[in-house]
Amino acid sequence: MRRIARVLAGVNAVYQGLAGILCIASPPLAAGAFKIGEPSPVVAALIRIAGGLLVGNALWLGLLARAPEAHPLLAPLVIAGSVVNLTADAAIIFASDMRFDQLGAGMVLQFLLVAALAAALFSGALRAAHPGPERKST
Repeated sequence: MRRIARVLAGVNAVYQGLAGILCIASPPLAAGAFKIGEPSPVVAALIRIAGGLLVGNALWLGLLARAPEAHPLLAPLVIAGSVVNLTADAAIIFASDMRFDQLGAGMVLQFLLVAALAAALFSGALRAAHPGPERKST
């Protein structure tokens, strides 16, 4: 399960990194990729902001994919952040602001990552975060 979680973190990192770079470099192309039409200047600015957040998140995911045990708080934080993002995506869909086919690829990747990370944490394949070093009794 640890290997699956690492692979999914890496795939998510690549997907979010490339999507983020596209959003920053060319909001009109990114808008086309997400089937939202030609963006106004304000929407283009928001697309660039979202792109920066995607690239930043991709860096954390890449770190998780590379060495999950080196940063024991990272897996639970990625799970929490992904759940928040999936909730926001679901709210967008339920409000009819966008359709699932516009957001689905990223949602499916994040859902699979959350499931794999949770399974890896609960099975003990990834060490859970602990409050600090153990103290020896004297």
